Amino acid sequence: SQSPFAKHATQWQQQHTPRGSGQARRSDDIGKRSRGRRGRRYGREALLSAAFVTMLRDSSKPSTEIEGLLARKEDWHTRRNSRYFYGWLLWLALTAVACLPPLDVSPFKTLAIASVLVAAWVVLNVSLKQLVLSVLYAAIEIFFREMHARNKFKVPHEGAPCIFVCAPHHNQFLDPFVVMLAVGRPDLCFLTAAKTMRRKLVGALARILGSIPVERAQDVAFNGVGLVFLSPEDGTTLQGQGTRFASSVRKGDGVSWGGLAATVDEVLTDETLRLKKRPEGALPGSWLPFKVTPQIDHGVMFSHVHSALAKGKAVGIFPEGGSHDQPSLLPLKAGIAIAALGAIAKHSDMPLRIVPVGLHYFSGHRFRSRVFLDIGEPLCIPADLVALYTSGGEAKREATASLMALVETALAAVTVSAPDYNTLEFFWMMRRLVKTGSGAMSLPEQVTFTRNFSTGYERVKDTELVSHAREMTRDYSKTLKSLGLRDYQVVHVLNNITRRRAAWLLVVRTLLLLGFVACFLPMLILGLPVYILTRFVSWRKARQAVKASSVKLHGRDVVATWKLMVALILVPSLWVIYSFITCVWAAVYAAPPWDTEICLLFFFLSPFVFYVAILAGDRMMLVARSLPPLAIFLLYPSYKEKLLRQRKELLELMHELVDGNGWREPHTSSVASRLGSTLPMDVESFACATGGESDLVATERLMPSGASTPSKAPREAQGPCKLS
Repeated sequence: SQSPFAKHATQWQQQHTPRGSGQARRSDDIGKRSRGRRGRRYGREALLSAAFVTMLRDSSKPSTEIEGLLARKEDWHTRRNSRYFYGWLLWLALTAVACLPPLDVSPFKTLAIASVLVAAWVVLNVSLKQLVLSVLYAAIEIFFREMHARNKFKVPHEGAPCIFVCAPHHNQFLDPFVVMLAVGRPDLCFLTAAKTMRRKLVGALARILGSIPVERAQDVAFNGVGLVFLSPEDGTTLQGQGTRFASSVRKGDGVSWGGLAATVDEVLTDETLRLKKRPEGALPGSWLPFKVTPQIDHGVMFSHVHSALAKGKAVGIFPEGGSHDQPSLLPLKAGIAIAALGAIAKHSDMPLRIVPVGLHYFSGHRFRSRVFLDIGEPLCIPADLVALYTSGGEAKREATASLMALVETALAAVTVSAPDYNTLEFFWMMRRLVKTGSGAMSLPEQVTFTRNFSTGYERVKDTELVSHAREMTRDYSKTLKSLGLRDYQVVHVLNNITRRRAAWLLVVRTLLLLGFVACFLPMLILGLPVYILTRFVSWRKARQAVKASSVKLHGRDVVATWKLMVALILVPSLWVIYSFITCVWAAVYAAPPWDTEICLLFFFLSPFVFYVAILAGDRMMLVARSLPPLAIFLLYPSYKEKLLRQRKELLELMHELVDGNGWREPHTSSVASRLGSTLPMDVESFACATGGESDLVATERLMPSGASTPSKAPREAQGPCKLS
């Protein structure tokens, strides 16, 4: 796995350098420091410079020539790794802007010359990947009003191989870029569906960013020709009528018909094939159409993943397999475990880590929404699992299943799952009510509280107290929606304000809202095509996605993606069109030199004005939302008492539920103490994989009922995490 030059230099140093010499000690120190950071394989590369100096100084070349060679080599590496150079191009661009206008060169020609020089500097200094990421990051930061990531310090540094396991996959093409922006690893490449890579625009972006294509069986499935009928005699012989099994079906392919599914064991003729086992379910008694799902060989994909990890890169995987908008996680695919174990089996000294990342969107399909990322404890691969994996056969499957159990446990600690949306809304109402009595919660605290509640909810969901709380929550939410109010407005407006104060605030905020509208009305009108077209295209694509998927509920997972994709094309186009219209208008109605100045000012300043309008729109929405409770308080005083009484009763009930089950306090127990007999390994191995006492919580739903709880071992007593 070493380069030939590095291997030769290392061998030469070992053969010709005495162990007691200072050069050997310095080389060993370099190797030790490197092994501590990136592993033995990467330490050998760090030994290269010391070994190279020793070898050259003992050669027959003059010392001045050797030192000159080393100086030129170091200078070349410095220039190549430097982030910015050719700065004289920017200086020439400034010179053109400053000197050409006095020489009667038109502003447009001056701008064109300066733009060419700046573009040349960008091409020489900024890679296409950096340029694309910069544009996408800027678009994401505009789309989301707030982004926050917890535990960023747990992300392995750049150059350390790791796999980011991300879930839930609730925002199709935006999720990878949100993760890349949050973790700060520019070398992160994601596994992307080959179907997506075959699209023109999205596929081109994925290839620029170094994505690894993975073929999914559902993407290459096709409808078979003819009809099939399963023989009731043995239950494994599938007969065809007008079929072409010999040319369209292979051993290992999946076949589905009439609600049944099975795997092909052998193709006998064009109209007969044998299944591996009898399918489960009632056998249909008629000839039916069928569907073929080809068996996919992922060997090439895994080889790309192993190669990327061997180079010290990071690989991102969404183990659910595809995006969805369900409130709970989909079943995880085993590819993450196979990729990790296979990489360690190929490169035994690779310091690989698996980092769980939980994504939490708050109305993530809407513009100016919020997103929170929870980064979990990095996991290392236990040596016993690697040994089982390399054994092959049943032991390989056991090792894969055991590592998947670790991954599922880690993801359970950084995600929130609920059986349905009604339960999830009940969680959010619980959080809003409880934080009223305990003070303001930060975004991480809100997610942590909700996760603790959802973990213990399964134990008490059928009790009378929970049923009563859900019924009261449903009635309270219905009342709020009918009045156009939010819960925080009931607390901060209706409960702490007099009628005189409410009347004054209503007048002032109405005038403020009118002022906002008057100031930014032109920007709102110019941005109206973007709003209409992005909304129309995104929800049309959402309806198409729901029809084509069996796991999507409303297709909200594709809405934000299409909004951003349409905006990335439409906004620059409108910018150019509006600038052209402004230039034409200025040429007709403005006198020189204002005709040129107006055109240039609009072209350069309009993006900033639009961005300020977006920020002002956030404030305007806050002001607009504060008006309904003020108006209701003035016009319908009886509603105030009704809402406050209803909320007080619900708050007392929620506090009783939370305090009775201990959901207010943060979890402090380790993951290892909660797993019991779920994993086929000892507590020390799992504590090694999770870092001992950590912040991984919410593992109770993975425990079998009645599982024993092993005793906890202190982190110091477990020793370092062993790699095979």
